[in-house]
Amino acid sequence: MKLIIDKTYGHFAKNVMAEFEETIQRLSRLATRETTNEFINTNILRFLRRFPYKGRMVPKGKEDYFVVVMGIWVLWKAFPYFLYARKRHIYLFDAWFESHLVIERLINILGIDTVFFSSLTAKKIFEKTNRNCTCLWIPEGLVPEEYSPYPYEEKNIDVLNFGRKWDWYHEKVVASLAQNNKSYLNFRISCESGILPRIKWLWDTLIAARCRSHKV
Repeated sequence: MKLIIDKTYGHFAKNVMAEFEETIQRLSRLATRETTNEFINTNILRFLRRFPYKGRMVPKGKEDYFVVVMGIWVLWKAFPYFLYARKRHIYLFDAWFESHLVIERLINILGIDTVFFSSLTAKKIFEKTNRNCTCLWIPEGLVPEEYSPYPYEEKNIDVLNFGRKWDWYHEKVVASLAQNNKSYLNFRISCESGILPRIKWLWDTLIAARCRSHKV
């Protein structure tokens, strides 16, 4: 089996996937194949999810492939390899409810053999409707050596808010937390391109903040 990787880093989600891929390679020593043209592959994915056909559209080849994607819309990363694979396996982060119909369609059209879901709820939903695809729940994890929580009495962040720019949520909680003498850290992660030089700093800072937090 070969692991499909994408080395065009820059988007925060891509760097998260890359870290996961590096862990898989270190533990399994899988051979890798790099994804090709994103523009072409995105259009292949768009065509497949809109084509008026419900059955399997691609043949079986000679090699097995595995890909990690953050959201089904990133499945373009699997092409062209998934078009002629013998077996197709996916680890899927972010199986949001609004994307379930698209996930279902691509599982059938591509003849995907295994989907590892980070969400237990999504796994339970899809295993009921996909008889030819094995659905497994593999929750997100961490490298223990990189996460060493502080002793409780040394934690000095009561609430850590991290993610994208949810200003409306920040504005609702910041005043109340201040009135109750709670320390609050609003940690924004930009998902725009062009932040590659800051990725490691952002990630290290976030991990350090989580180690010092009571609530996330």
